Amino acid sequence: MDNKEIPYHTVRRILKQYIENDVSKNYVIYVKSFLEDTIRRIAISSTDELDEINHLRDIQRIPKLRRIDSSIFIKLVENLFNDDPVFNRGETGRQNKDTVLSEAVEVV
Repeated sequence: MDNKEIPYHTVRRILKQYIENDVSKNYVIYVKSFLEDTIRRIAISSTDELDEINHLRDIQRIPKLRRIDSSIFIKLVENLFNDDPVFNRGETGRQNKDTVLSEAVEVV
């Protein structure tokens, strides 16, 4: 990626809006690099996700999508910044005494 994808001064200006103290050049460069890398990862993952969706649509003989929808972006960002990398936070069900087996079964 070209070093001038995200301008240095733009990143510095945004950081200065939220940081009272002065920031070093290396700090701004690392933040800039992180943002560029994150954008790159989201773009690559979005393309892969769209290819997978289009493969499934092709099997069902539904016209392929030509644009990456915001729902793909939202899903990727949630996975990218998920605090718990082992478990995907899907829907959670309600529990009651009939659905919780561990309380009904006596462990020997």
